[in-house]
Amino acid sequence: MQEDFKNALNNIEDDTDLDEEDEYIELFLQLNADDYVKKLENKMIINLEKELLHPDQVIKIYENGIAAYYELKKYCFSFGKYGKKYFQEMWQHLHNSKEKDFDFVDSLKSYLEDYKNNYDKYLKEYNKTAELLKRVSNPLEENIKRHYDPDAWYIRIGNRVNIYANDTNTYISLAGQKCIEFEETLLEYANDFKDSLCPYCKEKIELPKQRKNCPLCKRKIYIVGGGIKQGMMALKEEDKIKLYQLRKDFKIDKKYNPNYGHGIVVEDSTNIIENTKKEP
Repeated sequence: MQEDFKNALNNIEDDTDLDEEDEYIELFLQLNADDYVKKLENKMIINLEKELLHPDQVIKIYENGIAAYYELKKYCFSFGKYGKKYFQEMWQHLHNSKEKDFDFVDSLKSYLEDYKNNYDKYLKEYNKTAELLKRVSNPLEENIKRHYDPDAWYIRIGNRVNIYANDTNTYISLAGQKCIEFEETLLEYANDFKDSLCPYCKEKIELPKQRKNCPLCKRKIYIVGGGIKQGMMALKEEDKIKLYQLRKDFKIDKKYNPNYGHGIVVEDSTNIIENTKKEP
């Protein structure tokens, strides 16, 4: 498929009415939809917040991301000057509010170097988190009984009352209910986020985008999105870990629970979700 496309570009006749900009736009759209390009780009865009990873795994992910960058560069450059232009504009010459011109791969190299140079620190953090997860782990029982508490108050998120409801708003599993009940104990941390307060010492600080230690009390803060429309939360480490485990259990339950299938309506009246708290 890749060779066919390159040959098609090379066979464009000189009398075509496409000017250079049109040719570039045509190639841009082709590369932007190319499955091989998407595969490489997905390896380059790294998000480590979804799961707990050993430092060795993280290092391998960044090494693969860097390798994918150079493979993508080689592939795009093989299409000639417009392929080169595509790669440079998309990945090699980027800009933001802090830098006028930077190369995407430099950030991958920086993170990789950080993990290699501070391997012992990240290994210690990994072992600590893994141990805490064991303590708060609450795996789902087999043949668990689902239920819904009709007296609870749920707030809509998009078309759903919360992220734990199915898409017809007629069902929440026990695993989802446990997430909701725990998140209701964390509502104060949504206020901490709004007020830029450390959840430990309650001092006003510059909160991180994802995680960092408080500059005052030196304890780790995690920024996590709420599931019941309370917004972002500035969480303590132990609360973040427990919520992570509960959501992991819910994700597993949702995957195999037929009541979360698209368009499924659960007729059992005990499972019908309503906003029972009326606005004045």
